[in-house]
Amino acid sequence: MIRRSTVVFIVIFTIFVFGLNQAYASTESVWVPVTLPTFNVVLNGIDMDNQNSKYPFIVYKEITYFPMTYNACRFLGLESNWKGMEEGLRIDMSDISAAYSPDRTEIWNSSSYSATIPTFPIHVNGKLIDNSTEEYPFLIFRDITYFPITWRFAYQEFGWGYRFDPELGLSIRSNTIQIRQSVLPEDRDTTKETMAIAGGYVYYVGANGQIMQSSIDLNQVPVHKVVFQLPINSFWGGSDYVLPKLYSEDGKAYLSYYSGGATMGTDYLYYITSDGASLINNTRNARVSFGEMEFQWWIGSAPGPGNLYMKTPETVDSNELGYPGWKNIGDPKYLYGWNWHLNDGNDTKQQGAGGTGSREGFLIGDDFYILAFDTKAAEEYMQHGGTKPTTGLYRVDCKTNDTTRVSEQVVTGFRVEGDVVYYHNEFSELFKYDISEDKEYPLLLSFERGNEFIERFEVLGGQIYFECGASHELKNSDFETIGWGVHELKLTGSDKEYLACTLSGNFELPDKILVFNQEGKIVFRSSDDAYAITVEEDKVYYFNKDTNTICIGDLSSILK
Repeated sequence: MIRRSTVVFIVIFTIFVFGLNQAYASTESVWVPVTLPTFNVVLNGIDMDNQNSKYPFIVYKEITYFPMTYNACRFLGLESNWKGMEEGLRIDMSDISAAYSPDRTEIWNSSSYSATIPTFPIHVNGKLIDNSTEEYPFLIFRDITYFPITWRFAYQEFGWGYRFDPELGLSIRSNTIQIRQSVLPEDRDTTKETMAIAGGYVYYVGANGQIMQSSIDLNQVPVHKVVFQLPINSFWGGSDYVLPKLYSEDGKAYLSYYSGGATMGTDYLYYITSDGASLINNTRNARVSFGEMEFQWWIGSAPGPGNLYMKTPETVDSNELGYPGWKNIGDPKYLYGWNWHLNDGNDTKQQGAGGTGSREGFLIGDDFYILAFDTKAAEEYMQHGGTKPTTGLYRVDCKTNDTTRVSEQVVTGFRVEGDVVYYHNEFSELFKYDISEDKEYPLLLSFERGNEFIERFEVLGGQIYFECGASHELKNSDFETIGWGVHELKLTGSDKEYLACTLSGNFELPDKILVFNQEGKIVFRSSDDAYAITVEEDKVYYFNKDTNTICIGDLSSILK
């Protein structure tokens, strides 16, 4: 039985902090009798399996206690931190979310056990708790700290809603974004960590190189089917399937893979739906589209100048020999879409040129912004010396073909938002170019030259988010570290109004999912180990590696 004392029902949460398994008990343990509850317990709408739980609910002095493991804390919007026996345990209310991940065991629990009372310091929301004088003290059971939730804790400290009904049992609901889960079929190839979530479906790699589509269904077993068969990469007599990459963009799912050798192979890109896969591109060209206008440029081996093409409804009858239906644009002396550089060492064996292809291109009005390199100037330099040409950020007038460099910086990557172009140079220094003012502005610089490089970056609401290539930290425009171990970094949402990233996390920055809005505010954060994150209609979707489920969190509750 639960004792009702001024509507006080106590639920205790164990805290298993960052893999620490030892019990935090005093040297002189005080043992107390505990029992398992005989009523149902529901957390955030999920029934708890107390009989087969490794860390079951327990009852002490007719008060319900709940095991506060690392995941259970975050499931209810709490964050815990163990500081050692001297500083003790800290528990704080936060906005973190996590999917429910039960700790099940095949051994059935007995009806009664013993627990101990810890003596280390305990802080709740920064307030020191004197466990020796508490009527319902913290307990330790199975090496996990159990935490009593009275009115003082549940309502005043954590803002939870909870109630007890003699027939329905105990129900607790946190005020954080609650995660729902949809199971996946068991035919997933777990060696392929690639997936796309779009339009109410999840696409994944199944057995024997099959690309599968499965419905996202919270109430029943999802329906799944084959939508594409991966080919064998037969180069050099191979027998393995090509290595696929699945991703979602603008609410659509895509599949890409590479087949063939290093120089003579081909990139394939498909748009995938319930009806199968539609081929978009099977060349080594990068391709981007803006409404009815499409652009492509060669990024395969042996690139040459004059490689930029445009396709519009007016160019369908083009007589272009290389790309029928496309029009060659820009200046024929420029190599477009490459981060190209000259090697001009004293040793003739070191002389030459090389680089890497870039898939970045943006249309603003009639101007197409892209990286470019002046090959004519390079020839002059190699023959006669003078000013060494470098890769720059250029705009190409789609009507006149005029190609104009907009910055003298050696640009290695860029993004466009509104009428502003954001970019970084070879020293990882950040800049922005205001198109309306035709002016460049340097942004705050904190790196020492040569010690870091920018791996990838995105811009949302004028704020830059980028991954440091060496440390893999996630930083913003102010060079503040806001995450660690970047896996994914992408703009998402119906109008790309969110920036989402998945991370590895570390001791100081444990978040594994962060979602920002256009104001730079974190609207969703989670400790779930995940990938394939996307946002559709203000709902965040991701694959949870620990629970093997598709997780869904509704952002609308915090956007009101």
